[in-house]
Amino acid sequence: GGASNGGVACIGTDGKIPQYLKLCGTAADCGTVLIGSCCSGNLIAGIARARSCTPPDLGGCSQLGCRGSTVDGAEDGKDSGQGDIQVECINMGDGGSGLCQTQVVPQTGKIPCGTTTCEVGSACVHPPTSVGGPAPRCVEALDGGTCPAGFAMVASCAGNPAGSCVETYVPPPPTCVAIPAACAAGLDCTCLSTTICGGGANLCDRATARDVYCINLAP
Repeated sequence: GGASNGGVACIGTDGKIPQYLKLCGTAADCGTVLIGSCCSGNLIAGIARARSCTPPDLGGCSQLGCRGSTVDGAEDGKDSGQGDIQVECINMGDGGSGLCQTQVVPQTGKIPCGTTTCEVGSACVHPPTSVGGPAPRCVEALDGGTCPAGFAMVASCAGNPAGSCVETYVPPPPTCVAIPAACAAGLDCTCLSTTICGGGANLCDRATARDVYCINLAP
């Protein structure tokens, strides 16, 4: 759903939407606002549902003599001719709040998922790249100073002297999972099953248009 307009200008003096209008915690906090353009496509931008703003006045467009685009653009640089425009809450990577951003989600064709592809209506679930739990096995290097398959050379491990080999974690391949109806408004960890990543210490860390990234929180 779109966000209502208010007295605050959607576009600041720097030509961008002020970040405070876009702050979010999850995709459910986000709406959209249509920012028109005279000679190019309209921009559908993400905005926090709790905020509102007024798009630029396009009253002088008729005097420019140009035709606008027939497609709307998203903040990821793609347009509605390439798929549906959806709004997500994109984490800034600093552990704080995210920003409402629009992106195009392809509704036709397949998406890559490891060595396979996912059909329309499915997301690619990426297992954790590391796990907690007991310390990995540590063995002595083979003759010639190499490590057995599945192990990597380290300075020392588990009390063994230098030149030891530690067992490396190889995550399972990503898999395709049907996108649930609860995620119709956009893929987000909050609308996915708690077992989407396997359950236990494996949990959903973040989600994009059709990718789910898992994390292992075992100590």
